[in-house]
Amino acid sequence: MPAPDTESAATGIDVDGNIVGWARTGSRNNPASVHAVMWRPSTSPESFVQSIGLDQTVITPGQSLQATVTLNQPAPVGGAVVTLANTIVSAVTPPAVTVDMPASITIAEGTTSASFTVATGLTSLAGFAAPYGVDIQASYGDTTQTATLIVNPPVFLSSLNVAPANIVTGSTAVGTLILNAAAPAGGALVTLSSNSPAATVPANVLVPAGQSFATFTLQANPVTTFTTVTITGSYGSAIAASASNR
Repeated sequence: MPAPDTESAATGIDVDGNIVGWARTGSRNNPASVHAVMWRPSTSPESFVQSIGLDQTVITPGQSLQATVTLNQPAPVGGAVVTLANTIVSAVTPPAVTVDMPASITIAEGTTSASFTVATGLTSLAGFAAPYGVDIQASYGDTTQTATLIVNPPVFLSSLNVAPANIVTGSTAVGTLILNAAAPAGGALVTLSSNSPAATVPANVLVPAGQSFATFTLQANPVTTFTTVTITGSYGSAIAASASNR
């Protein structure tokens, strides 16, 4: 700083004309009077998906759930359109589970979250012996968040047997119903029918909650000729068994 000046100041300006700093010095004999400050103009933080939550994480086909997408901050002007997708993770082929959900959801301007429905269905019981995993994904602002849904096999009638298979008029046989898994709360009400009056069965049989099988009595009625009767049980799937009355 040339004499006789006692202090000086300078201002920093970027290429856009914005002041980004300043410096000042006092007397050359007082180094402590030197000051310099520089700053960088701030920019608005970007919005992105912070989380996706499910109100249920374990269901069976036919049930639905609510999923909620949450941003890190309120959605910008015009709202935030979040892209949605799902991926079924299972070794079963072809897939037995269907997943129905929107391709996107809009989080309204000034809000941080929005919800949508995920509905599940079933195309086949064949081979559906283990749970499916379904990844529910939400993408916005170069960020993707994932929540995992477990779809358990539905409870269904997997076996129906009658013993003995050959009976005479006036006698009875024992039928056994077997489910693929334990009956749910309230039990599993299996519907029964006979295709001939030669043998009668109860209209339905309750498999108690937590149990996987139940028995019933088949009654052989008078016949004039050897008759084969088909007994059908239904709960989630229909199973048939045969008995002969003579």
